[in-house]
Amino acid sequence: AMIDAVSGKALNSMGEPLEKQPTAHNFDDIAGHFAEQEIRLIGQAGLMNEYGNQFRPDIIISNGEYLRAMLGAVDGVWYVSSLNEKEVIETCYAREWITEKVPYQDDLTRQMLTEVAIRSMGLEKVARHSSIFINPFPDDSSINESKVGYIALATAMDLLHVDKDFKAHEAVTRGEAAFTLIRSLHR
Repeated sequence: AMIDAVSGKALNSMGEPLEKQPTAHNFDDIAGHFAEQEIRLIGQAGLMNEYGNQFRPDIIISNGEYLRAMLGAVDGVWYVSSLNEKEVIETCYAREWITEKVPYQDDLTRQMLTEVAIRSMGLEKVARHSSIFINPFPDDSSINESKVGYIALATAMDLLHVDKDFKAHEAVTRGEAAFTLIRSLHR
């Protein structure tokens, strides 16, 4: 966000030197993945590069990794690179993307992914009125009726990659998270 007037080196939002500048990444393990296009955009933004040139789309993502990527997509990679784990959670809580301070390292569930996406889009007021929505997965017993609005909105806007059942408490992969993140930004 800033540069030092004397040396010309990049500085973070606090005016401190950046040790490692974020750069775009080309991941070499995403060819043929359902979220290949979305993952490429994540890489171009310099996000989710914990594994270097590999994205590892089929491994489980944590709450913190997803929330950090969301913040980076909204505020820029420069901003998010200076935040520690606690600051990521607190920032997302302050923005009301999450309703409680969740553990950073816990697996991100499909329900949490859906709620964060809908809240980040400013649609929670509508989503909370579950009685006006039809459950798009009527045979899935994992769905809490009070959360149907979030799921119905996300499904109708094509924000989720779901096969047959929603499986609310199932952990999601990095590929699924990238898919939802990018699509939620384009709506």
